[in-house]
Amino acid sequence: MNENTTILPLTQNGERIRCEIKSMIPGGPGESRQGKAERLAPDIKGAIMYGGDELATKVSELIKEMKIGKWPWTLAQFPKTKEIVNDSFQMYLIPLSANLELSWKIDEVDFRRVLEEGQYAFVKINPTISAGASVLFITPPV
Repeated sequence: MNENTTILPLTQNGERIRCEIKSMIPGGPGESRQGKAERLAPDIKGAIMYGGDELATKVSELIKEMKIGKWPWTLAQFPKTKEIVNDSFQMYLIPLSANLELSWKIDEVDFRRVLEEGQYAFVKINPTISAGASVLFITPPV
């Protein structure tokens, strides 16, 4: 563990909700035919973003289960490796794909951690997310 990144397991109920969210992503493993998340326009860096009322309801359930508070969220897939700007230096990351790799650099030292399904991370850095990853980001209100 690093003081800038803490990785913890989701509760059993949190993992159930995470799997339901994962199944809502079009084209994702375990995708359901009903209640799909809505694909939004890609951001300028090429991430594929998802939203919609049904997804928002499920994410709110997960946030409540995690006892985070009413923090905003973003769900995105990354076709390419991407550095995430963490302006508040506090962010929850919940993987929706297997073996999400997080990397970052502090004082010229490289750090790398794998975030597995069933886990979440609280980060205080600008992490780089591995290509092909689907991630739910929860950040504090601005």
